[in-house]
Amino acid sequence: MTSNTNPSGTVSAFSETQPAYYAFDGNEDTYWYTYGNEGSYIQYKFDKAKCVRKILVQTYVNGSNGLIKKFKVQASNDGSTFIDLTDTIINSNQSDKGESEYAINNSQKYLYYRVYTVESGAYSGWRSIQMYGN
Repeated sequence: MTSNTNPSGTVSAFSETQPAYYAFDGNEDTYWYTYGNEGSYIQYKFDKAKCVRKILVQTYVNGSNGLIKKFKVQASNDGSTFIDLTDTIINSNQSDKGESEYAINNSQKYLYYRVYTVESGAYSGWRSIQMYGN
């Protein structure tokens, strides 16, 4: 992505210390982060409802303070009421620029998908988020 709305879909986040689209731009030198807020999130709204079945994430690590330790994948069709698609995931990505892949047991199409932080360090975020489905 080159902005929060280009080329398609809409990226938004709990807060934007860095632009939210940085987590979706395909550039490993950019990242989105927040100041260690459990309950923070970053989300993507598709132009048309999709069924996401897998997520590939790359954590932004700022020393020992930057790791998102636990997160959930959530979905919504209205952007305000989200359901958990996963139980709490313990992030296996313990190093900067390392990727982790997680399966999502999902058979429904949703407009909104978000990565919701359950536990994190002081400066936590995502270097990359990729969603796959059918």
